[in-house]
Amino acid sequence: MTVNERYCWELVEPGEPLRRREGAGHASGADEVLIEVAGCGVCHTDLGYYEGQVATRGSLPVVLGHEISGRVVDTGEDASVWLGKDVVLAAVIPCGHCDFCSAGRGNVCRHQVMPGNDIDGGFATHVTVPARGLVEVPGLPHGYELSDLAVVADAVTTPFQAVRRAEVGEGDFVVVVGTGGVGTHAVQIAAASGATVVAVDIDDARLALLADYGAAAGVNPRDLTPREVRDRVRRHAADL
Repeated sequence: MTVNERYCWELVEPGEPLRRREGAGHASGADEVLIEVAGCGVCHTDLGYYEGQVATRGSLPVVLGHEISGRVVDTGEDASVWLGKDVVLAAVIPCGHCDFCSAGRGNVCRHQVMPGNDIDGGFATHVTVPARGLVEVPGLPHGYELSDLAVVADAVTTPFQAVRRAEVGEGDFVVVVGTGGVGTHAVQIAAASGATVVAVDIDDARLALLADYGAAAGVNPRDLTPREVRDRVRRHAADL
């Protein structure tokens, strides 16, 4: 792909069609890399920015998309070790130096940057990002393409962190309320950790699907009172 074949889709104004812009950047900073994008997820946050429900921290126009996978095709002088590697980019990139980062709390770093918010994101053929946000993909799982791993950056790692911090393990009972992108993965991760999982959602089709992906039972609360939902979940806990 030549420079002339590179392009991105910019959010210029909330609610308006994204604008295609030709060309792409390069790794201009010493610690930056240029990723040839393999895949980029569409998160509900992106929809919030697009619809104007949530304001981006950076000024418009901005290229949305923070769930990014791809291959590093150019680097700054301090990031050359990444050249040619397949990677997933962290959805939020902490600075790595502040007190919060030093304490292992990069999620609340005051200097963090988010692709598709503070800097241009992955709705593009290429994206320039700080190398400190990269995670190498040493080998693809059987049956998967690199593009499939884009959502690992957020929709998978968000519930993974929650399950890990809750110390979910064999014999635990977990209730996942809401089975959208994050909740669907939460069900699978909790089940893979050894827990018995009940999924709660108003979409019967999702509940039926999750029966094949780790949910031991499903509860649709649409026509139930809060007390009935509680009793239904408790009944499943007793039965399981």
